[in-house]
Amino acid sequence: MTFAYIRTESDTWAVGFRTGDGEWVTESEHSRHDAAVHRATELNRAAIGILIAELIEQRDALREECGELFDQVQSLQWHHGALLREHDRCPTSAVGMSVDRGILRIAEVA
Repeated sequence: MTFAYIRTESDTWAVGFRTGDGEWVTESEHSRHDAAVHRATELNRAAIGILIAELIEQRDALREECGELFDQVQSLQWHHGALLREHDRCPTSAVGMSVDRGILRIAEVA
């Protein structure tokens, strides 16, 4: 949300913002233009600070999630390697076994 100021009467300045529907919401009123400018600037700085804080929180959460995903990938890679080593010790197709698209097929031996 961005704060702005508008002249509402010849001697009154309103500081506020517009909603998504375009409706003006007054936060404060001032008799001097420079006071309205100062208040709008102050509110916008505060809003930016809040947005930055929210972005930092989101970044930290994403870093944590990324770390967890990296740990899971490393674990899966280790398990995959262990399974490959076990697979290498399995009997070959000469005894009637084969793997087709990840499915173990056992042929009848005559």
